[in-house]
Amino acid sequence: MVLEAADGLEALDVPEKYHFHLVVTDLVMPNLNGFHLVARIRSTWPDIPIIIMSAYFSEAAGEVLLAGKSEFIQKPIDPPALVATVHRLVPDSN
Repeated sequence: MVLEAADGLEALDVPEKYHFHLVVTDLVMPNLNGFHLVARIRSTWPDIPIIIMSAYFSEAAGEVLLAGKSEFIQKPIDPPALVATVHRLVPDSN
């Protein structure tokens, strides 16, 4: 099952209501940006893999990546690369 959220705050409600295996997030979102979302998810679910997407890569993004089990994918997204990353992070998704 794939669930989506309209913004970062709404995304925080998803793990409270559903069991999940992976988070895919943008860095730039309204109400709660991707950096804060990842930090909040890490504080409660430190082992959940996270794919971070952005049209740019910054030093701050690198710090987020180093803080846990995360991958960065540059926008525009290459669908086969995204699928390969999902399969690598969540082996049972094949």
